Amino acid sequence: MSRWAILYPGLDGAYMRFSLIRTPGSSTPTIIALALKSHTTVWARVPKANACSRLWVVSYPTVVQRMFDELAKRADFTKRSGSWYRMQADTISVLNLQKSQYGPSYYVNLGVWLSPLGDSDSPPPHHCHVQTRLEALAPESERNAIGAVLTVDQTVTESERQISLERLFELYILPFFDKLVSVAEVTDRYKRDGLKHSLVRREAVGLMGDPFGYLNRD
Repeated sequence: MSRWAILYPGLDGAYMRFSLIRTPGSSTPTIIALALKSHTTVWARVPKANACSRLWVVSYPTVVQRMFDELAKRADFTKRSGSWYRMQADTISVLNLQKSQYGPSYYVNLGVWLSPLGDSDSPPPHHCHVQTRLEALAPESERNAIGAVLTVDQTVTESERQISLERLFELYILPFFDKLVSVAEVTDRYKRDGLKHSLVRREAVGLMGDPFGYLNRD
């Protein structure tokens, strides 16, 4: 029986280790253990007849994804099509963790779907009638800290990241949704402050009676 241990550098600078084992009479190794501190796609060429001839690709959630998903599930969201959903009175709260295309960081997208404007149980975040991002809900002084928590690297320990993410859910994410559980509440909030820091789609403005006369300015 032959065994290999392969180390692969992760995005957080830590090495991800997994072991391969090959039983007598078999030329194809099998992955028997996989221990990843974080991320991402593991590329491993496995020796066969003294040559690198086989390729495995294994994807695992990052520490940010894992903690975010745990907190969303704890808050009674249900995951569908890569986003998290919670049914409210006549709205749907939509929570989405979006990977940056420029590095190992993430953005948190929040959306509210107004059910009278369409029958859907899992609307995409970018289709929601009210849309915003976590950074927009927090004071500007906190935005760098939010970016650090949502980035996979070694500057934040797991316990620090967990505490910080829990705090972001408690202070910003859940209160945003808890105040917009019905069309009446969305309308009231819109009339009071225009749902500042949020994008409000044209059809939602019409449903709320266009209190600021935006639709008449076209």
